Amino acid sequence: MADTARTLAPPTTGAPPIRPRRLRWVLGAEMLVNGLGRFTLMPVLGVVLATQDPAAGPSVVGAGLLVHNAATGVSSVLVNRYLSRLRYNTALGLSMLLAAAGFGVLPYLHDAAALILALLVAGLGISAHTVLTPLLAADIIADDAGRNRMYSMFQIAGNAAAAVGPFLAAALYVSTDARPLLTLVGGAYLVAGLILYLGLPGRMHPAPTSGRWPISRGAFATAVRDPNSRRVVAITVIGMFVYAQFYSAFALFVAYVIESPALRSVLLALPAVAIVFVQAAVTGVSNRLLRAGRSPFLLLGVGSLLFGAAMLLLGAGLPLLVASFASVAVFAVAEMVFQPMLSTAFAALPMDSRLEAFGIRQLSWTIGSGAGSFVGGAVYLMCHHNHADHVYWLVLGAATLAGTALLMLGARRTA
Repeated sequence: MADTARTLAPPTTGAPPIRPRRLRWVLGAEMLVNGLGRFTLMPVLGVVLATQDPAAGPSVVGAGLLVHNAATGVSSVLVNRYLSRLRYNTALGLSMLLAAAGFGVLPYLHDAAALILALLVAGLGISAHTVLTPLLAADIIADDAGRNRMYSMFQIAGNAAAAVGPFLAAALYVSTDARPLLTLVGGAYLVAGLILYLGLPGRMHPAPTSGRWPISRGAFATAVRDPNSRRVVAITVIGMFVYAQFYSAFALFVAYVIESPALRSVLLALPAVAIVFVQAAVTGVSNRLLRAGRSPFLLLGVGSLLFGAAMLLLGAGLPLLVASFASVAVFAVAEMVFQPMLSTAFAALPMDSRLEAFGIRQLSWTIGSGAGSFVGGAVYLMCHHNHADHVYWLVLGAATLAGTALLMLGARRTA
C-alpha cells in the first residue's frame, strides 16, 4: 500500500512517532505470525481440551471455550489502568508472552481447572493485544482513511493466517499428542512478541484512563448520551451479532445440508481467501468515501446491511449451492467493510481516553458476538430440528436490515 502524506497524532510521551510505513511492516509481520498461532489452534481447541482431560465431559470443554472466548473479548478492560503505565512495546510483548505461556503449557496439563486457568491466561494476553494494536495505530495516524488502511492490513494478515492455520493443525495434531501443535502455537506467539518488542518505539505509552476505573463513568456517559457514540456502539452489537452467525449457525447449516466435505471446506474458507485478495480494493472504496465526508458510522451501517442481505439469501428459496455461495460472497464483502471500520469508528469517538474508547469497543464486540454465537447455536438448531431453517435466516436477515435502517435514519435526522 503506498504511503500518502498524513498528519501524525501527537505522541503520548513526546517521543518521535514511528513512521506509518514502518508501523505497517512491523504490525503486518506480527499479525501474520500471531494469526498463524491463533488460527492453527482454534479449529482443534475443543478436541485438545477433551483429549488432555479424558474425564472431562462436554460441559467442561464448553466451559473452557466459554472462559477463553470471554477472556479474549473483555479481560483486558479490567487491567486498562495498568496497561497505560507500560510502554507500548513492553505491554504488547508481554501480552504475547502470556498467550505463549497459556497455550504452551496445555500439553502438560490433565486437570480441567488447570486447563481452564491456562486458557484464561492466554485469553488475557490476546485481549490486551486486541486493544493495544489498533490503539497504537490510532495514536500514530490521525485521519480516518489512514487508520482504516492500517486496520485493513490487519484484516488481510489475519485472514492469510486463517487460510493456512487449519491445514497446519491437521498436519501437527495427530495421535492425540498436542505437543507438536502447541509448540508451534506457543513459538508463534513468542516470535510475535519479539517483533513487537524490538520493532516498536521504546518510549511511547498509551494515554491513561480518565479515572480510577478501567472505563470511567464519563466514558460510559459519552457512549450513552452522545448520539454518534451511541449509534456506533449499537451498530457494533448488531453487526457482531450477525457476524457471529457465520461461525455458529452457518457452520452448522453447512455441516447438516452440504454432503460434500470438500464443498463444506470451500464455503467455510472462502471469506478468508477473499479477504486476502480483495480487501485492499474494498478498503480503497471505503477510504474514498471517508475522504468525501462519509462517516465511519455510515460505512458500518453499509456493512451491517450487507450482513443482513447475506442472511436473507439463505432463506430466499434459491437452490442450495447458489444460496450458499451467494451468501458467503456477500458476507465476505460485508466483513471487509465492517471489521476494519470498527476500530476506525471507535478511534474517533469524543472520549477523554482512547484506551477507554477501545475498551468500550471490546465490550460491544463481546456482547454482540457472544449473543450471536449463542443464538446461532441454540436457536438455529431448534429451527433446524423443526425443518424451519429458512424461517431462522429470514427473521435474522429482516431484523438486521430493520435495526440497521432505523439507526441510519436516526443519523440522517440528526446530521
